[in-house]
Amino acid sequence: MEISNRQIINYRLKTHHLDQRLPLTELVTAVSACGVQNSPPGSWETAMFNRLEDCTEQALSAALTESKTLLQAWSFRGAPIVFPSHESSIFLTALIPQGSERPWIYTQGMTGILDLLDLPFEDLLRRQVEAIGYLDDNVVKNKNNLERLLADLIYPDLPPDRQKIWLEPSGFNKLVRKTVGQTAVSFLLRPCSYMSLVVFGARTGVNPTFTSFRN
Repeated sequence: MEISNRQIINYRLKTHHLDQRLPLTELVTAVSACGVQNSPPGSWETAMFNRLEDCTEQALSAALTESKTLLQAWSFRGAPIVFPSHESSIFLTALIPQGSERPWIYTQGMTGILDLLDLPFEDLLRRQVEAIGYLDDNVVKNKNNLERLLADLIYPDLPPDRQKIWLEPSGFNKLVRKTVGQTAVSFLLRPCSYMSLVVFGARTGVNPTFTSFRN
């Protein structure tokens, strides 16, 4: 059997619901194809406008922040992805490494931070998991604020000799001056997302908010 390029293109268009628009009531079906990447911000709304009839920004926002039939979290590719809430195990926990699959994907770049702190990856992740429980009862605006908050919550329980290093400039990004602690926290946000501990909340202006998966 021979399959033409046109057949392949048509199959992909249909699978991704781009051959014809679905009714707005089938929003979850449209998102379910493979999730929708929301990077840069607003990409997922654009994708839905091309897949749904009578699609509005208000309807999309309501699905994310009111009915919560959809979630947005860091997922595959380490990017923010919008997906159906009932498929969270596919888009989140399926990315948790198994057995010898170490280190966690998207955290290889923090090797230098771990060497500075002289702390094992799993120990630092455990500390962040405890700190991020703050989101069970609170919403934090802006990723930089979240990183500072978590770094401050982790700091008191660090060994005294590591606390000084935790507060030193990391040098990872010359434009955004982050401490070693804030940089470590930033790397660990993806694993926390895969563990269903942090998701994107309602956007306030250009800034996303962050909350718990359980909220």
